[in-house]
Amino acid sequence: MIISCCLYNKVLCAIKKFKRFDSTSFDSLISSFPEIEKAALTSIFNHFIRRQTMLKTKLLKNNSKTITRLYNKMAKKGETFIFISLAEKYGVTPVCIARLVLESIENETTAHGSNESRPWDMIKDSTLIRDATLSYEVHLASLFDPTYSPTANSVAKYGPGLVIYWFGFVESIKGIRNKLLVSDKFPSEIVKIC
Repeated sequence: MIISCCLYNKVLCAIKKFKRFDSTSFDSLISSFPEIEKAALTSIFNHFIRRQTMLKTKLLKNNSKTITRLYNKMAKKGETFIFISLAEKYGVTPVCIARLVLESIENETTAHGSNESRPWDMIKDSTLIRDATLSYEVHLASLFDPTYSPTANSVAKYGPGLVIYWFGFVESIKGIRNKLLVSDKFPSEIVKIC
């Protein structure tokens, strides 16, 4: 499937209007663009979210103590869907917020600082978290995060000289470089050059 630049830009505009990036937003995107395959929308949605998250993560890391204090305050009030609410407030995914809070808590409780993989291990298996509320919130964050949850699938396969966008691509990509072959399917004829 080849997606026109105009349609691609419409999808991006729709994504930019979302207040939060979760499975509900993605379902809305699917219903708004029935003419685009779900896998193609997944790719566009995930790419946009990853780019936004990378831009905001550095800023959020500097505010991780503030975010952790907000989490603790909301948890003490008995609120639920805390990471989802905070993700909406800061414009990132729920798992991103959960990871920041887990890293902050790890840094406070561990004399040597956080083990890089430990927060991610806790996101993958929230039963590793002793605090029941935190464990539940991390679990909810994973359920509602279509991009960074441990179950999120990655799309787009790359090879040297040939890029195959299995779920379609924007037509303007074809003219980017002369040495790059772009396709949305595996070539029917393969010629071996020795």
